[in-house]
Amino acid sequence: MEKLSIVIPALNEELRLPGTLKELSVYLEDNIKDYEHEIIVVVPIGTDNTLEIAKEYKEVFDCEYQIVEPGPKLGKGRDVRSGVMSATGDKIIFMDADLATPLHHVSQLLRGLSDEKSMAIGSRNLNAMHTSRLRSLVSRLGNLASKLLVGVYYEDTQCGFKGFTKESAEIIFNKQTITGWAFDIELLTIAKRNNINISVIPIHDWIDVPGGNITDNVLSSSINTLRELLKIRFNIIRGKY
Repeated sequence: MEKLSIVIPALNEELRLPGTLKELSVYLEDNIKDYEHEIIVVVPIGTDNTLEIAKEYKEVFDCEYQIVEPGPKLGKGRDVRSGVMSATGDKIIFMDADLATPLHHVSQLLRGLSDEKSMAIGSRNLNAMHTSRLRSLVSRLGNLASKLLVGVYYEDTQCGFKGFTKESAEIIFNKQTITGWAFDIELLTIAKRNNINISVIPIHDWIDVPGGNITDNVLSSSINTLRELLKIRFNIIRGKY
């Protein structure tokens, strides 16, 4: 039987993590019966009791359960990489701690990992997500910059719901350098440059769950993402991927 590892980055998630872990344990037990399960909660140093919550809720799972502590806050890209590199599964999924993507999409993501060398990504309806014209414009400009600078274009590169086979994860995350906003784009860039098959899973029922860590500073986020895209471009030129 194959093993499925699920990685959950959890910075300051004491309020949302308990419900997510309880719902995940029930879903896996009832719906993903063809796999052994492994849960990996990645808890960087934060300002709340997420680590204690992660330890407490280990008891709701009847499977392997790891807590990874990567250190001070650095970026979601570092946290995801720490969890994936600790995973022992044949297939590895990372998902946000808020369950913004409903769990029934896990089975779809797994079907997208049909080849040994494959990756699957969730894709949301960005027009429905963005409530302001400014954020919609910035998102579209970001996708265009990604296409022009690094040759990667998907309608939604930033969805926190992605899956990998063990082989593709080893290739991609051993080459990853970005820890900030553009880390998803770097993962896709590495996948494309290593001939990894990428499947897109539509997420039409994504939910904007309140209480996250994202600040709504569009300008600052856009500048940081552009810097990281330029770093990815430089890595391509150097042949790093």
